Amino acid sequence: MILDGVWSTPDGRLTYRILPKCGCSSIGQMLYFAAQGRFYPGDIHDADDGLLKWRNIDDRPKLIAHVQRPGAVVFTAMRNPYRRVLSAFFDKIGGRQRDGTVYCHELYHKTLHQFGVDHGAITTDPAAQIAAFRGFLQFAAGTLEANPIARPDIHWEGMSDHLSRQIRQGMRLTHAFHTEHMHPPLQALIDQYSAFDLDVASTPKFNPSGIYGPKQMAPTAAYFDDASIHVMQKTYAQDFALMRYDPDDPSRRGPVAALDVDQINHDLAK
Repeated sequence: MILDGVWSTPDGRLTYRILPKCGCSSIGQMLYFAAQGRFYPGDIHDADDGLLKWRNIDDRPKLIAHVQRPGAVVFTAMRNPYRRVLSAFFDKIGGRQRDGTVYCHELYHKTLHQFGVDHGAITTDPAAQIAAFRGFLQFAAGTLEANPIARPDIHWEGMSDHLSRQIRQGMRLTHAFHTEHMHPPLQALIDQYSAFDLDVASTPKFNPSGIYGPKQMAPTAAYFDDASIHVMQKTYAQDFALMRYDPDDPSRRGPVAALDVDQINHDLAK
């Protein structure tokens, strides 16, 4: 069993399958608090202790045991696909990382230039920013096709694709919720499985990378013309359907229906 993207409290009472660009910095910090009674003093993705993570070789047998244990609590949180891919653009393409470098490698940026993504124009005016995003969306969709133009990236890979890798191996989600309405279900989990009191609703957002990217200069719907909506519907069809988001209206932030965790497990096990 390969559990990339899976974090757990050391006691195994709570296990979280992170989904990139779905509030994972904030949720990861609250998972850390549930285990340690304090927040991690830095980017939670850098934490090598206090939580079990698949990237740490010594943690892997424990993580496997946790998710295979009868009664294991495994949760995840998902986000509106329109806003998720837009967030990936601003964070990973438009901005710089904490060390001042471009994200991943220069190959992305050389390839992106072919799609009309001019990094110098992203911060200058809304029209240039929108045009750059639409070029990026074509590029991102191309990385997820059968014959990708570049290596797919976890930050814009489909949420269903992320989850299916573990579900097909036998991991089962017991809880899933939308980030847009995550406070009550996450509060219920922490109240039940943590020895420490935490008010989820008053916990600040943790997203260090957000300060390094350009600001969104137009409403979300303005970034998606008819062609972009078609690309989104084709590329993220399973995310829209299974995670209950509106594929036709980029301005609609929240879900259109409640999640069915049993259906998620069933459909992604195929």
